[in-house]
Amino acid sequence: MKHYIHILILVIFCCSCSKKEAPKKQDNSNILFTELTSKKRYSVTDSIVLKFSASKDNNAVLVIKNAYGLTIVFPKKEKENIIFKIPESFTKIASNLHWRLVLDTHTKLSGTIRISPSAEKKPKLETYLGPRSIIAGGNDFSMLVNAPTDKYDNPLVTGTKVTIKHQFKKNVTVDTLKVKNLVAWTNIFSPEKTGRILITSLVDSTKSKELTSVILPDNAADFSVDYSRNHEYADGNQIITFTTSTIKDNHGNIVSDGTLVLFTAKNSEGRLLQTNGTTINGVAIAKLLHPSKEESWTITAYVTGAAKSKPITVEFNSAVKDYNIQLSANNRTITIGPIESFMQQFVPDGLAVTATIYSADKTLLNTKKTTSLKGVATFNLDKAFFKPGIYTIKIEAAGIVKNKVVTLK
Repeated sequence: MKHYIHILILVIFCCSCSKKEAPKKQDNSNILFTELTSKKRYSVTDSIVLKFSASKDNNAVLVIKNAYGLTIVFPKKEKENIIFKIPESFTKIASNLHWRLVLDTHTKLSGTIRISPSAEKKPKLETYLGPRSIIAGGNDFSMLVNAPTDKYDNPLVTGTKVTIKHQFKKNVTVDTLKVKNLVAWTNIFSPEKTGRILITSLVDSTKSKELTSVILPDNAADFSVDYSRNHEYADGNQIITFTTSTIKDNHGNIVSDGTLVLFTAKNSEGRLLQTNGTTINGVAIAKLLHPSKEESWTITAYVTGAAKSKPITVEFNSAVKDYNIQLSANNRTITIGPIESFMQQFVPDGLAVTATIYSADKTLLNTKKTTSLKGVATFNLDKAFFKPGIYTIKIEAAGIVKNKVVTLK
């Protein structure tokens, strides 16, 4: 019974509590605020404190915003005044700082503070240069960009002077730039001669590191080509060497080492032979093997897409004046030679010799190729393929053609 009485008392107590009125919300609409801080311009080296007076005690906060974001600052109360200290993460950024004094989601006051970069005479300087290699002649350039900032990485104000110096050979040029849109920049054009341009920048007492732009030769200009050889005979053995003149650009600069030069030799039949070389100190050298028969070559050299030489003509005289053809007893072994060169010596091993075999009615049956060894070349006509009968055999060696009619047994 006692338990029931205790429960009844607890219920009555709770009901009586629930009937009590909730506290009324304070009316802040009539609170008046006055800005006590008149200063509107600061430097990033300053600390910023905003002070306001209020007609009543309140819970106002300050909402601040700049280009990097926003935050809420809570006040410090001092008698009837409220004081807001702006965090350094906002005061060290040169920009417009916007603020609003907010009470119960209502903006009571607002304003803007201008924060300027540091005026100290020890700014930081970042420099960028590119491209680092340009072509001589005055049409190509490297761009120099200077980004001066204060010690907090804020860009310096528009109009800040930046002195640049660039040196080429014995000439030193001094220019003055002004910061605009956060940077000071200029184009440094190439001179006509090759070399290196050294570049440096200066803001107040702050100096940049030395930057370098390499001046490379322009495209090659037309040039000439010459040749050298041991003799003029077409022996298929010796080497002819082609050499260019010193290849330069239109400004007199020797082209870069490693420039590829293509040499073409057009023979009497209109066929092209090719070889190539790369320049060292502007000169390219290439080689070709002598032809094995009398020829006339037209030589032209090219720097692809840029320049070429005037064509020259090279004549090769026949090293072989004549040769003998000998047949075996049954005419099935044909021996050509000994083939002698221009000093009655045997031609070098490897001279190409061709035998073309025709039937009696001039039908082409077969073409055989071989090379000379100790001045002699040999062909064998097999019985299984060449039946007994009359054949015409055309022999060609060193550009000399001979026809022989044989009867195979």
